Amino acid sequence: MKKYRSLTDAEISELETNLCCSTDWSLLSVTDNFTTKNIYSVQFSGKILLGSFNHTFELESGIKKHSGIYNAQIHNCTIEDDVYISNVKNHIANYHIKEKAFIENVGTIEAIGKSSFGNGTKVAVLDETGSRKVVIFDKINAQLAYILTTCRYSPQAIENLIQLITKYTENKTSNIGTIEAYASITSSTLIKNVFIGESTIISGVNHLENGSINSSSTSQTKLLNGVTACNFILGTGASISDMAQLERCYVGQGSIISKQFSAIDSLFFANCQGFHGEAVSVFAGPYTVTHHKSTLLIGGMFSFFNAGSGSNQSNHMYKMGPIHYGICDRGTKMASDSYIPWPSKIGCFSVIMGKHKNKVDASDFPFSYIVAEGSESTIIPGINLQTIGTIRDAQKWPLRDNRKSDILDDNIHFDLFNPYTIQQTISALNILQAINPSLVSNHSSQLHLKASSLARGIDLYEMAISIFLGEAIIYQLKNNLPLDKVNLPFSEWTDLAGQIIPTEYLNQILILLESRELASIESLIEVLSEFSKEYLKLNWDFAYSLIQKKLNKETLNKEDFKTILSQWEKAETEWIKLLVHDARKEYSEQMKICYGLNQKSPIKEKEFEIIRGNINDNKFLEDLQAAFENNKETVVLL
Repeated sequence: MKKYRSLTDAEISELETNLCCSTDWSLLSVTDNFTTKNIYSVQFSGKILLGSFNHTFELESGIKKHSGIYNAQIHNCTIEDDVYISNVKNHIANYHIKEKAFIENVGTIEAIGKSSFGNGTKVAVLDETGSRKVVIFDKINAQLAYILTTCRYSPQAIENLIQLITKYTENKTSNIGTIEAYASITSSTLIKNVFIGESTIISGVNHLENGSINSSSTSQTKLLNGVTACNFILGTGASISDMAQLERCYVGQGSIISKQFSAIDSLFFANCQGFHGEAVSVFAGPYTVTHHKSTLLIGGMFSFFNAGSGSNQSNHMYKMGPIHYGICDRGTKMASDSYIPWPSKIGCFSVIMGKHKNKVDASDFPFSYIVAEGSESTIIPGINLQTIGTIRDAQKWPLRDNRKSDILDDNIHFDLFNPYTIQQTISALNILQAINPSLVSNHSSQLHLKASSLARGIDLYEMAISIFLGEAIIYQLKNNLPLDKVNLPFSEWTDLAGQIIPTEYLNQILILLESRELASIESLIEVLSEFSKEYLKLNWDFAYSLIQKKLNKETLNKEDFKTILSQWEKAETEWIKLLVHDARKEYSEQMKICYGLNQKSPIKEKEFEIIRGNINDNKFLEDLQAAFENNKETVVLL
């Protein structure tokens, strides 16, 4: 704890010579090594604690600025060592400003009354009318938010969870704001009741109010150029810029909100991107992306999602208000100019095309196209498994993880084929196999299934299951793990906004909450983290049980695994053929029409190959084939 002393008469005189004044100099205390030479034209009021000012900041332009306080009104503040404050148009009031913070050309920075700095803000996700409000706080993650949003069938667990959040929020409540060390705030108008984390960069913002900005030296959070944000929490490494507007929002680690994007009552978890469009009452799980003007996300739950230009949804039937919402499972896409009414539910890695007139339940059919054809919605089951974009998406997400913090808030499992997606695949396969090909007609929930899609869907789903089982065995072999049955497997799985978890584990969490066995938010976060670490082991248990069912055997032996691996090699070979065939379309003559402008063949083909290469040297396909060959070599170990 630093020691402070009163000003000497000589120091008061020197400050007054430097055009400084105070309503009461006795309320101003300083550290022993304080000097007055870098305090100029400052109005002090209230209780003031000042450190020393010996540091020189060097800007990117090369300009150097010595720490100190210049041309400002300071009220009731603690200002630690080596802070730079200059040109405050109005005032800085009721803030603790820590070492080497940099503040220049600002209007007002103030804390008014008791504030929780965005903690405890209620966000009306999914149902705009507020039946599923999520209480945000600075340690929230996607999994906690998922529980708060979707588990309302367990009211006591939710009530107790909200009480834990309320307790946490109370500990964050203060009438003094904080600007952490190394934060930079420049050319901004109004900052009110905002916690500003270490190394935060704020420049040119219009209005920030009632929020917390988590940041660190290794994962700086940035707010730039005309941003307005009220009642908000930001995760480390988030970037908000270019006239973006947030109201009652959480933006998670590594996420980017920019280009006039506006969001109300929405949650954006790790690595989301929102440009140009708007979001209302959205639960955007990890890697939700919307880049286009005239694109609306409203009342939906998404993850690993991509919204095409002009895509939108509606949650209002002009009857009982905007009470409807929809679920798009991980990996879903909406094509350009597509539309779907809520409530609807879409299976994993599916694509919504066209303007759907009726509600859709395609939750049993992952990897599908859902196509609007007149007044009908037609499903082409499994077809997205044979597109190169699906596997490319799954492989690019871990490579595009912008999170640089030592602590990653959201638990994320990236595998394309995992117990949750395979659970859906098995359900779809069972449904299709039960349909008499000669009696194919409208499926439930307005979905139309064409006879030509039935057999193909069965083949594709069987292929996916074979690949999953083979990959599970190969993982065990590569990591010198036993091929033994370990635990009683879980048959029901949940995608907890990025974390694949047995549904039974989710139920256990709810029981712990109901019984008040979790004493703090931190303990719940730890439970979720421990469950996340079990994923690969549980994945093997699940795969082992599927092999048992597939071969109708209780105990599996070496020959059984060889049988599954033989099926895997056949399925993987077929899959790669399908992916190469789809990729080949990118090298067709139609794709060359804009190359070699004003030139004839073969110049057109030459320029295309210079820029795009050819199908035979495509690195992505080469890596895919190399991974397959590597896995085949591992199989020999069995």
